[in-house]
Amino acid sequence: MANEMTKEWLKAYCKEQGYYSTPALNDKLFLHFKGFDRIQNLEAYTGLKSLFLEGNGLEEIEGLEACTELR
Repeated sequence: MANEMTKEWLKAYCKEQGYYSTPALNDKLFLHFKGFDRIQNLEAYTGLKSLFLEGNGLEEIEGLEACTELR
């Protein structure tokens, strides 16, 4: 069973990794090898410039409309 990228999980992960507690201030997230099958709940992470998702079971790249700084 895949892990779900919930708002609560993202908040706890950011705290654990020493990222900013305000989602919009984070410019990168290392979410590789976490077992996700969907990208979701990243709407508040508007400052993201880099998002590392390798090693997950993603079938489609979606849910990144709010992350306009991604390159």
